[in-house]
Amino acid sequence: MDRVFKKVTTFNDPADAVVPVGITFPEYNILYVMPSQITKNQLEIWSISLDGSNDQFLTVCALEADDRPTISPNGRKVLYQRENDIWTMNIDGSGQARLTNLPSGHLAYHGQWSPSGSHIVYVHRMGKWGAKNFIEWVRPNGEDFGRLTERHNIVLSGNDIEPNNNFRFWPVFQP
Repeated sequence: MDRVFKKVTTFNDPADAVVPVGITFPEYNILYVMPSQITKNQLEIWSISLDGSNDQFLTVCALEADDRPTISPNGRKVLYQRENDIWTMNIDGSGQARLTNLPSGHLAYHGQWSPSGSHIVYVHRMGKWGAKNFIEWVRPNGEDFGRLTERHNIVLSGNDIEPNNNFRFWPVFQP
């Protein structure tokens, strides 16, 4: 049996690094991110139909290492990072909602949905070099909140404080 592959989109700029995020339900659109052509150090979240039609810009999100948007377990919401906070939106880009509202010097990132979609966990980093890291959770409607763990990401060297990059952690739900 021969497979048939169909190109659904074309990019002319070799700098356009397009990364698929997943497929949404029930519309079966492909969600993807690419570097913003307008805003420096931002990614753009886009949606396109499986047949290549309806290529639609949804919003911008942060360019944080390997942090990418994630689709909710029911395929109807997108979780992403913008500025220093965790946000959600509907798969069509509507209903954008900030779930965290962290002060300057703090960062919420690496958000993950629970398998049921009832909770979101993320890393909350604060301080110079991310000296304190917490795994926290929030409900998708932004209500309720809890802190699960705390890690200190610095070492003392004489009288100097230095970053300790020997470990990193990300929240992951296990069934």
